[in-house]
Amino acid sequence: MASQAVRALRPTSPPKGFSLLETLVVVAILGLVMAMAGLSLFQAADRKLQSQVDRLQAVLQTVSDRAAIMQRDHRLVLDKEGFWIEEQRRGQWLQQTAFPMQYRSWETGLSFQGEAAVIRVDRTGLIEPSRLDFEQRGRSVILLVDPFARVSLKQVGQQ
Repeated sequence: MASQAVRALRPTSPPKGFSLLETLVVVAILGLVMAMAGLSLFQAADRKLQSQVDRLQAVLQTVSDRAAIMQRDHRLVLDKEGFWIEEQRRGQWLQQTAFPMQYRSWETGLSFQGEAAVIRVDRTGLIEPSRLDFEQRGRSVILLVDPFARVSLKQVGQQ
């Protein structure tokens, strides 16, 4: 008789579905994965922006060195599509096509704000200090250029 009572207490079929605890654990794991992916995407945008700043700084340093060596005025021209280098020869500005001064487009997601801008480099290699306004995926970005070809990221904010 005792065996019949034990059989009556045992479930006749295995439980179907997931328990509340199992579901909560899966949701928590998915939340952590999504949070890490979101942070990674934001960091990727910041890394891309820093890469563009480094690229612009390297080009400005090259132009500064070239201007000092050749004793000629140069300028960096920026517009919505990209940037290029021009050199002054016999009173005329001539676009340079040799590497690394040829025309370069902006990285994806980064756009220059406003009309074309010019950063002048005198024959001693000093650069005219400038402020450059960009937009990157809805954020305003301000780059500052100092006389020694250093480009710094001043502000990143929502528009």
